[in-house]
Amino acid sequence: MIPTLPPCEFPPGLHNVAQGRPTAQSSDKPKKDSGSEKAVDGDFNTDANSGSCSWTNKEYQPWWTVDLGETYDIYEVVITNRQDCCPFRLKNAEIRVGNSQNFEENPPCGMMILGRMVKENPVHVRCGCETPMQGRYVSVQLIDRTQMLTMCEVEVMVA
Repeated sequence: MIPTLPPCEFPPGLHNVAQGRPTAQSSDKPKKDSGSEKAVDGDFNTDANSGSCSWTNKEYQPWWTVDLGETYDIYEVVITNRQDCCPFRLKNAEIRVGNSQNFEENPPCGMMILGRMVKENPVHVRCGCETPMQGRYVSVQLIDRTQMLTMCEVEVMVA
């Protein structure tokens, strides 16, 4: 049984600040239109072969990051996961939020994406309920896994 958390009391009017912002990832899948910017292009198509998703090579602990341009109070990160195949590739994903360009120096946001969470679409990761996390940079990294990291859209929700 998956433990449940009490509902968050988010302020009204949360909106996404990641769309169109500069991104980077550890690698690009060869022969695929799969650059890091695909995860913030506003296209929620969940078929990775349509060219609407970011996609790394199969590697140890692949990562993706977005620069929001300024520091925000971040309440939640919402990831639209691949649905045409392989949603398990998001398993063991850790999200970090902070002001360091080196994402490994930023603190984790919420819980690691585990188990059945990968089948939820979209996947919601709370960075804070009443007390949000502050940061300019948001990253997603697979922890202790050799796998491809594929995400079709990443939304960073602020008040």
